[in-house]
Amino acid sequence: MTRVCAQGGSDGWRDRQGASGRLGPRPRATRIRARPFPTPPAVVYGGVPEPTRGPPMQRLILFRHAKAERRADSGEDFDRDLTDRGRSDAALMGRLLAERGLSPDRVLVSGATRTRATWSAMAGAFPGAEPVIDDALYNAPASALLAAAQAGPEVGTVMVIAHNPGLHEASMALLARGSAGAADLHAVRSGMPTATAGVFDLSSGSARLEGWLLARDHGGGGGE
Repeated sequence: MTRVCAQGGSDGWRDRQGASGRLGPRPRATRIRARPFPTPPAVVYGGVPEPTRGPPMQRLILFRHAKAERRADSGEDFDRDLTDRGRSDAALMGRLLAERGLSPDRVLVSGATRTRATWSAMAGAFPGAEPVIDDALYNAPASALLAAAQAGPEVGTVMVIAHNPGLHEASMALLARGSAGAADLHAVRSGMPTATAGVFDLSSGSARLEGWLLARDHGGGGGE
């Protein structure tokens, strides 16, 4: 059974960080019985099934984790932490989203160290957000990411902090459902570097790209 951990507080891990800023061992967290991702019907947009269960969201923010170290001490990809630049970029993007009125109500975070650290750096900008840590989002495909976002309780804005290629493919799939212009298509097709936010307005029943925000375009470093 998938383990989903809901962690309260402003970020849930800040008190576990030492002087280096690195995350300590994962704290004990409330367990929530995970519901399996819904199985969509045979309608496919851009190669990704459209999730249909759960209440509609008004907005979905897909956020790729910030810049991570090349290798963890353990040698495991799951354990790779953020670099100092990554923490700075994540905090920058949190402030940018908040300043633009794009604060999430619910944040789904992959259980990997780099995604949890990304949320920890952003969380101060979103004091009202409910974070949910889900190991199943680690390197999840686009269909699973979109289904997870749709499956939660009714909230206005959901943010998913996860990984490529799933996030980039999910962004392309959302564009395929709407009527994206050439400029939007070019921006998204150009790639989704680290610390990039894809903001999609879903209020009309289709997906409209509100913003494709790269850290490097707003004073940050970004990355591959």
